[in-house]
Amino acid sequence: MLDTIHSNFTYDRRVQVLSDHMASQIDKGSSILDIGCGDGQISELVRNGVEGASIHGIDVMARSIASIDVSQYDGLNIPFKDDSFDTVTFVDVLHHADDAFRVLEEAGRVARKHVVIKDHLTDGFLNEPILRFMDYVGNKRHGVALPYDYLSKAQWDSHFEKLGWTVEKWNTKLGIYPAWCSWAFDRELHFIAKISVA
Repeated sequence: MLDTIHSNFTYDRRVQVLSDHMASQIDKGSSILDIGCGDGQISELVRNGVEGASIHGIDVMARSIASIDVSQYDGLNIPFKDDSFDTVTFVDVLHHADDAFRVLEEAGRVARKHVVIKDHLTDGFLNEPILRFMDYVGNKRHGVALPYDYLSKAQWDSHFEKLGWTVEKWNTKLGIYPAWCSWAFDRELHFIAKISVA
């Protein structure tokens, strides 16, 4: 029942809203690497929403059918040379990683200009259990690893500081879910950050 509700009432909206937000953070003509791109639906819409953009995806569970070109990778070592892309993107990926900081380091290595991250925040009343519930409903049936490794704003800031990155934009007002469930599942559980790695 939860799968049916998620698929019928929230999934398509989530894809469209997130792709619009992500595209708005990316410069025209950018070459983009989407890490953990899944089926590539969001990636394709991001590419279409950024004039002159190109995009390639990598995923630990690369699918045989995807909306963009996708390469398999081991979840830690990005198989591209330094400064291979203008922008690296993550959409709800880093909390699934075995070592999120290492993945961020690798993203900074292959990105010439920016890293754009959509992920979660544990700050706030009941954020942790709500995020766990959302993660389970959205990912369990696909066999995605669920370490539930969410971070607070202070922990994200600490990662960025250690990497020498500068946050250019930070947005927690994303409006991902319909009004009838936004009070529970939007709030400030989510963020998108545009980060300069130069």
